[in-house]
Amino acid sequence: MLKQKFVLSYASQLIIQFLSIVASIVIARVAGPNVMGKITFGLSYVNMFGFLTQLGLGAAHIKLVSEGQPLDKCLGTYIRLITYTTSLFVIVTLSFFLIQKYGFKVDFEGFQTEYCIYTSILVAVITSAIAVTQTTFAANIQQAKQDIPNIAVNIISTVAKITIVLLGFRVLMLASWNVVHTVMLLGVSVFLLRKQVIGEYDKELAKKYFAISAPLLLVGISNSLIMNLDKVLLKFFVSATEVGYYGASFRIGGFIQLIAVNIGALFFPLFSSYIANSELAELKAKVNQYHRISLIFVLPFVLFIMIFSSTIVRLLLGKMYEPSIIPMAIITLALYVFTNSIPYGNILIAAGRYKRAAINQVYIFIVYLIMLVTLTHPALLNLKSVGTALALLAMYCVSYWVNRFSTKDVVKIKINTDELKIVMVALIAFTAFGIIYQHIMGNLIFEALIGVAFFVTLYGTLLITGIVSKNDVRFLKQALNPQQMRDYIKTELSSTE
Repeated sequence: MLKQKFVLSYASQLIIQFLSIVASIVIARVAGPNVMGKITFGLSYVNMFGFLTQLGLGAAHIKLVSEGQPLDKCLGTYIRLITYTTSLFVIVTLSFFLIQKYGFKVDFEGFQTEYCIYTSILVAVITSAIAVTQTTFAANIQQAKQDIPNIAVNIISTVAKITIVLLGFRVLMLASWNVVHTVMLLGVSVFLLRKQVIGEYDKELAKKYFAISAPLLLVGISNSLIMNLDKVLLKFFVSATEVGYYGASFRIGGFIQLIAVNIGALFFPLFSSYIANSELAELKAKVNQYHRISLIFVLPFVLFIMIFSSTIVRLLLGKMYEPSIIPMAIITLALYVFTNSIPYGNILIAAGRYKRAAINQVYIFIVYLIMLVTLTHPALLNLKSVGTALALLAMYCVSYWVNRFSTKDVVKIKINTDELKIVMVALIAFTAFGIIYQHIMGNLIFEALIGVAFFVTLYGTLLITGIVSKNDVRFLKQALNPQQMRDYIKTELSSTE
């Protein structure tokens, strides 16, 4: 059953990202980078303060429920706590924005950008309510209840966004639709949790929530800034249009980030259970399996996007988005590194190493901020979106090694020989086909043939050399078994627990 949960997590996020890419391509081509930039900036500006909606309480909820605390009492306490934290978020975010606008006369490039900020605040409030259901499902490792509603709502949302743009509407309607999207998702999520009893506020349980969440506050602040500061600084250093170029490249290459976030939500309760029961061998096996799957089934596609970034941008977005080519290649690699660091961050939190996790995130954020300013600021290197992408890559590389090193006293996970062999073969194929691509670039027929040859050569080499075995192929077949997947989804969605 766990295989189906992993595969559903991967598959659902790929579907959601595919739908997002389709909508983004239409919006980008029809509306242009300025529209993309304003919407992206509005969301990122507000999401910098997103940590205030939860203050680490979501992670505390998952940990307490996965460790066996009564769900009804947890829900009653959690709901009341985030009501206060979300109210704090609204007050702080609006105050910061209004002080910038009227006190410091900061230029937000007009009403449309400001409207995006207002709607993003409303979206964040609704998303905070959705978090009650999503973290509850995550705590019980109910992957179908997390993923299926997301897919359904995103299908509707994709059609709606495309229709909005084709009818001639732009920033205001697209920003408004983001509110509608979250309202629909909230409705479906609440429906799936409708029969769950919600208990009263429990003062002693609330203390446990804060005991877990308080040390995670620095982690939450750092994560919010890391995820959003790049777009905000890029807008203030350059322009909303430059954010549009960066955001477009992030949309195409950023599918990996969604996978990582979802996998993290699956790993955290699982790892908490393993550590609580001293099942460290199981934990180690799951991390090694995750790395192997990532190397075999994700890395080749990352390298493919990097090689063919020019063709992908040219075909999907058009020539006006040529500044997105290099950032997209760098962002794709950066987010792949991020996916591989996910297990180690989860191990730290699951093992209760909150202080270590917080210190790590502060160090990582400081490195990121220095890189962002140095590479992007007009008075320094002024690399614009390329500099922002490079800062992202450097930050995730630092994050991977810092978090991996920090988990050694919890569980030692070594890099095995097969992993190094896969990386070596992949890099040789990447270098060879990258050089070939540079010589035939511009001829779509040759580019298509080279793309097919890349996968055939890479996987053929891995199979012939025995680096990829029959067990890997068997794992994929079993995990993708439609009958087993259908039975799992049907069983979980019909459950009211």
